[in-house]
Amino acid sequence: MMHSIPSPQLSSKQVFEQMYQYMDTPALLIGSSGQVECYNSAFLKMFHNGGIEIGKTPLELVFDVPLREVQSIRESFAVKRALKVVVRSFVKSFVNQQYELFLSPVVLHGETYYVGLLFPLVPIVVHPDPELSQFQLLADNSNDFLALLDHEGAFLYTSPAITRILGYHHDELAGDRPYDFIHPDDQERMVRNYQMLIKKGSVLPTNYRFRHKNGHYVWVESSMQIAPATAQSPLRTIIITRDIEERMNAWKAQLNAEEALLASEMRYKILTEVTNQGVLIHRNGYVVDINPALQRMIGLTDEEFKGKAVLDFIHPDSKPMVLHNMQSGYNGTYEVLVLRKDGSHFVSELTVKNMVINDENFRVATLTDLTDRIRHEKQVRDSEERFRGIFDNAIAGIAFADEHGRILLSNSAFSQLLDYEVDELNGFLLCDLAICESEVLCHQSLLSCLIDNQVPGYVEKRLMKKDGSIVWVNLSLSMIPATERTPVYLVAVVQDITAKKKNEVALIEALDYNRTINQTSPVGIITTNARGKITFANYKAERMLGLSRNSASPYAYQLPKWQFRTKDGKPMSAAALPFMQVRQLRKPIHGCEHMIVLDNGHQLCLSVNAAPIMRDGEFFGMIATFEDITEKIKKDRELIRSYEKMSELNATKDKFFSIIAHDLRSPLANLFSLTELLHKNYREYDESTTTELIQLLYENSSRTYLLLENLLTWSRSQCNKLTFNPVMLSLLHMVDDTIQLLSSGIIQKNIALVNLCDRQIDVLADQAMLSIVIRNLLTNAVKFSHPGSAVEIKTFFDSRYGDKVVLAIADQGTGMTPEVKDKLFKIGQQASHPGTQGEQGTGLGLMLCKEFVEKQGGKIWVESALNEGSTFYVTLPLHPVVGPQSRDKGAMIGNLKEC
Repeated sequence: MMHSIPSPQLSSKQVFEQMYQYMDTPALLIGSSGQVECYNSAFLKMFHNGGIEIGKTPLELVFDVPLREVQSIRESFAVKRALKVVVRSFVKSFVNQQYELFLSPVVLHGETYYVGLLFPLVPIVVHPDPELSQFQLLADNSNDFLALLDHEGAFLYTSPAITRILGYHHDELAGDRPYDFIHPDDQERMVRNYQMLIKKGSVLPTNYRFRHKNGHYVWVESSMQIAPATAQSPLRTIIITRDIEERMNAWKAQLNAEEALLASEMRYKILTEVTNQGVLIHRNGYVVDINPALQRMIGLTDEEFKGKAVLDFIHPDSKPMVLHNMQSGYNGTYEVLVLRKDGSHFVSELTVKNMVINDENFRVATLTDLTDRIRHEKQVRDSEERFRGIFDNAIAGIAFADEHGRILLSNSAFSQLLDYEVDELNGFLLCDLAICESEVLCHQSLLSCLIDNQVPGYVEKRLMKKDGSIVWVNLSLSMIPATERTPVYLVAVVQDITAKKKNEVALIEALDYNRTINQTSPVGIITTNARGKITFANYKAERMLGLSRNSASPYAYQLPKWQFRTKDGKPMSAAALPFMQVRQLRKPIHGCEHMIVLDNGHQLCLSVNAAPIMRDGEFFGMIATFEDITEKIKKDRELIRSYEKMSELNATKDKFFSIIAHDLRSPLANLFSLTELLHKNYREYDESTTTELIQLLYENSSRTYLLLENLLTWSRSQCNKLTFNPVMLSLLHMVDDTIQLLSSGIIQKNIALVNLCDRQIDVLADQAMLSIVIRNLLTNAVKFSHPGSAVEIKTFFDSRYGDKVVLAIADQGTGMTPEVKDKLFKIGQQASHPGTQGEQGTGLGLMLCKEFVEKQGGKIWVESALNEGSTFYVTLPLHPVVGPQSRDKGAMIGNLKEC
């Protein structure tokens, strides 16, 4: 915390007395809580009645203040804003006089006070029914500018004082309206005052700006009063105006001074308490004040500083210089050694300035700790030395250039590469050293590449040596952005690859000998360099891969945009490419199969054999052969599909023979046995036994007939001999017909079949196929239901199946395990299970249901749990006449889990 200077600092009361004591205007100093702290002699002479107790008497007890003005004063004190109020004095001799009290907030020594200035208002004394001649007699002898307005608000008369105040002749404004001369910013306020005057008869004096005859505006104060209309004179308005320009200027000057004082205090606080620099103020060599930053630097509190000599904190080596500068009054900056509390010291930059405060001499010293700066400078010097050592001894050539590419500095490796002396290259343009593919100097293309970000890492370039010969290099060109201290720099790093390029050329020449053989090869052959760029391709490879030679370079190819995929058509990772595998493993690979999608969309399946090209143990490139296996893969896939189809046909055949051999043989054997019994013994049986045997014959023959019908229907469907003929069908009627057909089995087991299908729903389906589906599903539901239970058939809609209706058949029977449920609709895997009363089946009915439902564009699935019953679901397409309204009637969104 910054402490105040004891001797030159004045109290709040002393500051007020120095500023206002000898002013002719009455003035008060008021505390933030509204109590009068002190006042000047002018206030004492005009207002003081002996009843003011300094620091305790509220402002409203000093003056006769209206109640509403007291509230305004308290609100202004709370938000610390300026205020103007009209008050009266309690002093008898001034009891009828009104005054304007201007209250302005000021900050003294961190506390808020209010300065109040009083200005008298001239009372308006007007005869209740003045005649114009009498008013003129009164106004002509007044120092204030008096005016009389008619009932329309225009000037009837203006007193001669207008010439002194506003420059107009006293008859010049007759007939004009005052509104036309008021400053635009004050017009609206004056209109409101005039309207209030007409309504109430009087208003408080108002300050505003009136246009002077020469064009500028003058601050004036006007009091207005209505002269009531009589039989002799109509309603008129009396205005008394005085010049307050000097008063307003003084008030503005006071506000500016107060703002300047506040700003000065804030600046002092910021400079001393917020800054990281240490600040010390001393007089005659003894410390007066310090700031927190200096306390932290030296490790002492403010109490430990007070009264001590400045030289107590200076290292003995620096004391003579500091003492000499203090005695000579030196103003400036120099370095000294400053002592800490623990006895250590640090180098500080000391800036000293002499100041005079209230006729006393002070010296203000600002201390900056140079420890970090010295350490940083040493680090920079060490870094520069390390960089210089690396730069000068680097194997690669390095050159720094300006933003235009002009060389500023290069190391010995760079100059030796081009056979120049180090200083000879300074001033050369980098572009003048590089040669393009067109065998001419690069000019600006090298920089254009850099600006357009077209140089990814190292690129191969040819540079011209001093003697005109060519050297191949790997060139890396990068830009160092500008900073506040440095401009833009270019850094060029080059590595000599002339020997490597010669080896590449030798390799290409060697490959040329084999070109004729390679061109007649039935497989594609390519070679690449170490970066994977194709350097050779035979005729077969060019035609298969869509390669074309680059006209600018005979050994470069124009590569299309390939897409690499696995032979299954999935995207292929870069690591799985033959080149990446060979480069990584450093050994040959064989039989790598993948797919390439060419520019024209053609897909090519390749079998690739590749081997690395090694030179002196280093990877130099790859040689690869490949052949087109697209047709082979297609044939393999066709064989797989044929095998799968054959397996399915075999399963169908096995199922067919299984049904004939087992499921059809058993009921036929039963029929034979029953008919044999009746044939041999029908005369010996009584009527009940004969009836029972006939009933058994009927049931057995019915099951056999149903089995044969399903078998023949399924056989025709497998041979594609069934025709699909969709018509409009009512699900409600189809279910009712099937229930009637199965009535005997339903009655026997006492099963309740509940048909809840929406009668407004029609489906587009083949009647025969749909009848078989419903019959088989209801037969199964009855078969596996317990006697006395119910089977429920209903329809509903589910948004997951679009515009299709869902038919659900739910029983309360035995249910099934997940293993059995998974095999229901799979050929050759389903198995028939006996019903709750031993009913037999083949499992063929559900296969027919699946095929017939899918032929009609629907789906079939089941939800079941063991001993909890089963629900079979079928989706069917709606008939076009069925609209959303019809569907919504029976809509019931189910939370289904599709099997």
